[in-house]
Amino acid sequence: MGELMYYNKYITPTRIDYVASPLEPDGDGVRDIGYAVGKLSDGRPYRVECWCMDDLIMATIMLPQKGLEAWDRANMILLAEFEDLVKFVEVRPRLQAAKTTDDAGNEVWAINIMLRKEGKVYAELLMDLKHYVV
Repeated sequence: MGELMYYNKYITPTRIDYVASPLEPDGDGVRDIGYAVGKLSDGRPYRVECWCMDDLIMATIMLPQKGLEAWDRANMILLAEFEDLVKFVEVRPRLQAAKTTDDAGNEVWAINIMLRKEGKVYAELLMDLKHYVV
């Protein structure tokens, strides 16, 4: 019997051209707080970016679409909770999910989650964030 070759079946969400703005807001008014990378239980890589704009704090989770093409917003809420990425504080999660491409042209899901607005907490990230290097 031949030797099995292992191939990574998922792409890693890539941010090639993104220039973080951790010290002051960029031209769109966005200030980057931090990021995290990891793998879901199925081995799928993800990238989380936390950012703020005025009194709004958001998190964007990017993960490969492969195998999840038919999923929708409700599925992404369950995935984020099941994989211990986010804890939703509010009964109705403030979450948007869209199919898009990353900086390398890979098909990814971009899941935007409202964490806090005007001091009210809607969700909490369940991982440590790394700081952007300036």
